[in-house]
Amino acid sequence: PTSSPTAIPTIAPTSLLDQACVDDLNYGAISPKKFGCVFHQNFDCARAEKLWGYTTAQTATLLKSCPESCGICALRQSFLNTKTPTYRPTERLPTAPSGVPSSTPS
Repeated sequence: PTSSPTAIPTIAPTSLLDQACVDDLNYGAISPKKFGCVFHQNFDCARAEKLWGYTTAQTATLLKSCPESCGICALRQSFLNTKTPTYRPTERLPTAPSGVPSSTPS
């Protein structure tokens, strides 16, 4: 999302994945708890309401202001690298059976 309306409407809506992946160094000054972006590393920023009592608008500002610290850059890169989105992470399957059934036969 853009911070202000654009002069000419875009054909497709913008998203968090469209913005530059650089944290706003000034975010700490406007943060409700005065935490800078770096504080939010290793946390699920989308859960800021539950974790720190942020409002929905404050959580949106956090996600927009701190995309690198909130992991949005990595998420964006994974979307850009995938030709067809998958529902599960790609992983190498074992080459030999485990010896223990993974589910009950039907």
